[in-house]
Amino acid sequence: MHQNETNLPDELLEVARELFYKYGPGAVTMDDIAREMGVSKKTLYKHYDGKEDLLYQIFKQGIKKRVEAHAMIIRDAPNIMDGLVTVMVDILSDLEKTFTFQLEELRRKHRKISDSIRREQMERLTQGFISLLEKGKEQGIIQMNIRSDIIAKLFIQQLSQVNNYDLFPSSEYSRAELFEHIMLKFLRGISTLKGQKLLDEAISRHKGEYFRN
Repeated sequence: MHQNETNLPDELLEVARELFYKYGPGAVTMDDIAREMGVSKKTLYKHYDGKEDLLYQIFKQGIKKRVEAHAMIIRDAPNIMDGLVTVMVDILSDLEKTFTFQLEELRRKHRKISDSIRREQMERLTQGFISLLEKGKEQGIIQMNIRSDIIAKLFIQQLSQVNNYDLFPSSEYSRAELFEHIMLKFLRGISTLKGQKLLDEAISRHKGEYFRN
């Protein structure tokens, strides 16, 4: 039973997230969330416009937390290649978990939300990757003759194909394997010899655990 009105919006998001993960967004109603929270549906709508608003806010909050955590990992790494591989391991760990609440279901049943989230995520990732590429050039890891804005946009567009279920059906392609294949091959192609060596060293620390190629 809910007690604190101040924390209610955050509590609602957390309860909704757990229900969506457990049963899938299509099976959960606003009535279910209100009942689980011990509040009226009217109270729910006071804070969120509906289930689609809840889905959007849940994903937005999750992306924000992940971006902040990954930025900290890269900031503390000895070089950007080591940081990027560490971030990859974190993402691969998530991709290999089995959740009922999958992006594929969100794309099929809530296309507007899925597209909005994807656009915001791609914009944020593109700007972040441009900064990383420039830092990599300073470290002698990334080739100096590439245009960071072009490479960043190409890279993010390739990564976005991980969620292209028409091109790569989940019955045939593992999301983790797709992500690994795209990211490693792309990074190797834009790296200097020093960058490739650092990439191999970073990969070797996780070989067999995540990386197969």
